[in-house]
Amino acid sequence: MPCYCAYPVKALALGLMATALLGCSLSQPAPESSAGGAAAPPASVPAPLAQQGLLQTAQVTIGGVAITMDEAEIRRVLGEPTAVVDEESGCCGLLRRLEYPTLTTSLIKGDDSDPDFIYALRTDSLGVSAAGVSVGDRSEAVLSTFGPPAEDIVEADQRSLVYVVEIDADRLVFELVDDTVTSIGYYSLLN
Repeated sequence: MPCYCAYPVKALALGLMATALLGCSLSQPAPESSAGGAAAPPASVPAPLAQQGLLQTAQVTIGGVAITMDEAEIRRVLGEPTAVVDEESGCCGLLRRLEYPTLTTSLIKGDDSDPDFIYALRTDSLGVSAAGVSVGDRSEAVLSTFGPPAEDIVEADQRSLVYVVEIDADRLVFELVDDTVTSIGYYSLLN
């Protein structure tokens, strides 16, 4: 009779290794300062959003638009677009681009059985942000908020900090010129 106990043993071993590596232990009293009072706790630095250049879908919002929104939700957040452009696609059906003064979003229109799907979201407007990083910020703001990117592409004075969003075909990209963010975009490969 086969034994299916390898998975629980591996999971337990990984959990113990993670506990040892992360230094998880019973809490210990705070060290006392030389003045006899408790020492101040160390200042905590928030962990970067991306882990090894990888983001979760729920972490990607640009200018108040989450990549999981449908057209109705986008319009609730941003109001009526300045332009709507529809195009038929052989691979995906109806593609709709909603243009706003500070943001452009492109989506595959859904139907009763499939929801709308954002495949591109882009801004080059000052002050529009993703997780608090805005167009006009320096690369340090991107790196301190998101961590090291999956790809760091440099060509002359242009740089692209690229983060993978859950699957390899989806990307959050910060375009920089002279170390300043000039655009923020989310792109999903259509097939």
